[in-house]
Amino acid sequence: MTAGQLADWTRALFEGEVIDPEAVQTLTDTAFDNGDGSAEIPGWVSVGPDLLGTPVITASGAAATPGTTPSPRGSPSRA
Repeated sequence: MTAGQLADWTRALFEGEVIDPEAVQTLTDTAFDNGDGSAEIPGWVSVGPDLLGTPVITASGAAATPGTTPSPRGSPSRA
C-alpha cells in the first residue's frame, strides 16, 4: 500500500465508507482532546485545520528508543 492509498483508506474509514457510520461514531467517541488543536483516537491522531492549515488524520503510536519505555499516551519516557 502506498502512502496515498493509505491516506485514501484513512479518509474513507472516517467518512463511513469502510465501516458503518455508527462504528465510526463509536471510534471517534473515544477521542481525547489534547487542547492544542489535536485529538487522539486510539491508534489515530486528528489535527484541526487551525494547526496545519488543513484537517489531518494520521496514525499514532510510540516507538521506544534505547533507554525509554512507551508511556500510556504514546510518548516515550525515560526508563
